Amino acid sequence: MRWLSIKTASGSTYQGAEYWVTGKTYNFYAIYPADVPGLEVTDAGSITITDFDCSLTGDEAVDLMTASATDVSADGMIYNSGSVSLQFRHLLSLLNFSFENQLTSHAIDITNLRLSVAVTGDCQSSPSPTWVNLASDKTELILHPAGNPLQVGKKASASTPLLVIPQSNTDVTVTFTVNIREVYSETGGGSLIYSKRYTASLATGKATDNAWRIGNRYNYTATIPTDIMNGEDITLTVSIKDWDEEDASVSWGGKD
Repeated sequence: MRWLSIKTASGSTYQGAEYWVTGKTYNFYAIYPADVPGLEVTDAGSITITDFDCSLTGDEAVDLMTASATDVSADGMIYNSGSVSLQFRHLLSLLNFSFENQLTSHAIDITNLRLSVAVTGDCQSSPSPTWVNLASDKTELILHPAGNPLQVGKKASASTPLLVIPQSNTDVTVTFTVNIREVYSETGGGSLIYSKRYTASLATGKATDNAWRIGNRYNYTATIPTDIMNGEDITLTVSIKDWDEEDASVSWGGKD
């Protein structure tokens, strides 16, 4: 087995020179971030992460990923002067909250977007990636507190992401406050002419299958209607797709 220690998004580090041995095959395993606590790896490449904490948000959030390349032939790599490509797989779920402002008269801001979920659990890679032992108590996560609003211009949209441990969303709700000001600018200011808190369910499917899955992205879109100040309801829709990003990858090998 050969280990590749992923240190940053732009590269990798490893100690000393490694040489291919003719007639041998190799298995490569990697995890990001390299220093994730509670990590155990067997010689067979089984990965277990105990008590992973997914409570951080924004720029501090940790995108947990693993990669593997097995039965790599040394003879083939030597002959082709090739490198081992490790394609990473996301082990979390990505929630994306989008707000579409249909008002032509006012910009808006969104504050105190809150939801309560399990933020700790164990991830096991064998026989396939699975999350177990999730915390029984849920933790409230808060995006865009009053001092850091999500600003949405007139006839515009804006979004904010959140990484969560895959889990049931049957009873998960989100709440957020829509604020409209008489005068609005990027620096704030202006008296409030409308402020109301909204609540919506984040369930994604049938009663038997309401759950966020490993490696999926869930787009929750709230449409702010033009007549919201006269009582017109906000609509919340959800779409589910594969993680909508180019997968991170690294290579190891090549000529000595």
